[in-house]
Amino acid sequence: AKDILRIDYLKNAVIFFFFMNTKVKPFDNPKVRQAVNLALDRHALLETFGVPELDSLGPPLGVGLWFSRTADSIASLPGWRQLEGKKHPEDLAKAKALLAEAGHPNGFKAKMMVKAVLEFPDQAVLYKEQLKKIGIELDIQLVDAATGFQRYLSGDWVCAAQASGNFVVQPDAILGRVWMPNGSWARYA
Repeated sequence: AKDILRIDYLKNAVIFFFFMNTKVKPFDNPKVRQAVNLALDRHALLETFGVPELDSLGPPLGVGLWFSRTADSIASLPGWRQLEGKKHPEDLAKAKALLAEAGHPNGFKAKMMVKAVLEFPDQAVLYKEQLKKIGIELDIQLVDAATGFQRYLSGDWVCAAQASGNFVVQPDAILGRVWMPNGSWARYA
């Protein structure tokens, strides 16, 4: 039935992300969030924390599925692209310019709440190293998972290392849980 059916093998359904509280300075400014997006090196994150047989570089909707972009398309996007195997310098330059436009020409310091579970503490170290390149100094503060979720609910946090697992890998399930106004993570941030 190849003329009427399409079968997609769905890979890893876990999304790891640098979580920003959009109600707290400086992350209430979209330019600061855009700067972080441009500065993060997803390739380094996947090389360090990925499972090679499961992971592929791609945004939360994956790569090459019926609802996602192609790998080549993603690799050319600002924030995702590389030059000679390293973070693209234009992305870092644009990130610094965005911080300056947001009133932080020399960067800023922020407390990063990190739940002491999974790979979050190790990922936090990598986020800290990457964002230091654009002047953002993160102070990593470890908390237990229950405290972390309580602080998410109360809004008592600035940024964090976080992840989301999806049991159903479909665009509405992923977007609804992470980004839509009533989704779990959108309520926190």
